[in-house]
Amino acid sequence: MQTLSLKDRQRQVREDAILDAARDLLNEQGYADMSMDDLAARVGVSKATLYQHFPSKEELVIRVITNAMQRGLSEMDTLDPTLPAIDRLRAALFRSIRWRAGMWSAQVVYRATSSATLTSPLIARAWLSV
Repeated sequence: MQTLSLKDRQRQVREDAILDAARDLLNEQGYADMSMDDLAARVGVSKATLYQHFPSKEELVIRVITNAMQRGLSEMDTLDPTLPAIDRLRAALFRSIRWRAGMWSAQVVYRATSSATLTSPLIARAWLSV
């Protein structure tokens, strides 16, 4: 396994911070009202830095949405496959509720997709393809 360089690790940390802040702003403001200026200010980087990581606001929101969905799928993979399906679903549901209660990510996905899918074909396709 190749170890990331310091520069690559710093880039990943910065990208994660951008995604976390974007998730929070989407939760607070929704897609239409979230600006890249507000996001840059929240993260403490320039707008140019945001665009080095994400070519557009749409691409950024797509990553926020797909990351949230991937976390849910990863949670499903951690469940005991020998349990009956209903028990796995129940466990997944309870985990999801606990996680969302702490993070409110369900609001992010709802707000981002409800407004953005109406105005952005790219986001609508990403939402439907995951």
